[in-house]
Amino acid sequence: TISQRQQQYEMEFLCRLRTLESVNHLCVTPIVGFVPNASSTTLSSQFQINHDEVDHAFWVPLSYFWNTPPAEQYNIDWSGETFVFHKYLYTTTTTTSSSSSADTREFAITGLTAHLAHELATIAYGPQLGGM
Repeated sequence: TISQRQQQYEMEFLCRLRTLESVNHLCVTPIVGFVPNASSTTLSSQFQINHDEVDHAFWVPLSYFWNTPPAEQYNIDWSGETFVFHKYLYTTTTTTSSSSSADTREFAITGLTAHLAHELATIAYGPQLGGM
């Protein structure tokens, strides 16, 4: 169950990805789930981010990491293993209820976040990401 300000949503467990170590030497075990009957707009309006840890939160469709080649991609040797570094650039446009003007921002998705999104897209859609 995901609890937010006033609403609770049931999450359907889909899978657990392999545990990875972050550059800060923290173990990260990604859990993939699906929240039926809840839109990203509904969920976004209820999340509260910790600004000490996160600058911005935004939604990216998983298919983006399948359909879009990375802006950068190269191998990195770290902690005795070789990883493929991916950098994706994602542009999102938002409007606020208090303004009719649109705010367009480009976000760079890198590091562990890009690695996990790439891995999940490969599991969901197949091994040949973005025709590469």
